[in-house]
Amino acid sequence: SELTRDVFPEGLPPSYVFVSTQRFKVRKTWDLWRILSLDGRPQIAVTVNGETRTLSFTTTSKVNGSQVVTFTAPRVKTLFDGGWHQIRLLVTEADVTLYIDNQETEMKALHPVLGIYISGLTQIGKYSGKEETVQFDVQKLRIYCDPEQNNRESACEIPGFNGECLNGPSDVGSTPAPCICPPGKQGPPGPKGDPGQPGNHGFPGEPGPDGKPGYQGVAGTPG
Repeated sequence: SELTRDVFPEGLPPSYVFVSTQRFKVRKTWDLWRILSLDGRPQIAVTVNGETRTLSFTTTSKVNGSQVVTFTAPRVKTLFDGGWHQIRLLVTEADVTLYIDNQETEMKALHPVLGIYISGLTQIGKYSGKEETVQFDVQKLRIYCDPEQNNRESACEIPGFNGECLNGPSDVGSTPAPCICPPGKQGPPGPKGDPGQPGNHGFPGEPGPDGKPGYQGVAGTPG
């Protein structure tokens, strides 16, 4: 677990690429990657559904706060054969596309998303809804802020994959390092806040200096 503000200090952009190469034998539901809000709710998650042999993607939504899409194409079931496979998600403002082992597999439409809160945790390999860690092997897990990286990514780190990396499965350094997302444009000013509550009474001040002599008074009437 890492603080999200340390991993994504500017949050996530509207479009990005998630890439993970892993193998597992878990038959339960678990989150390969997730970004939690401060109260522990998933804002972003890539969830492996062992019971149904499907893959789900959770993200934010302007419609109802959160949205989940589930990939059910036949190719998804190959993730559960215990071998090495690459999961790649191209996330845009309109949809999310799943690639398995460098093959485009399925696309799902998305509602407009909200920005994420960075006050929670970013985690890898946790059972859904729990803090328990999942036992699995991972070769590569990266998030790219540049969606064009999707066109440059390959699955060459998988042993026996057609088009292996130049020096074998360990040669996975040809792609650029994941970026720190740059700040976006400054948003419009927010609405004026409510008036504040009256402040507390202050402490008594220090005595002031002596005043100047007053004017001479008027003479009194004779007795």
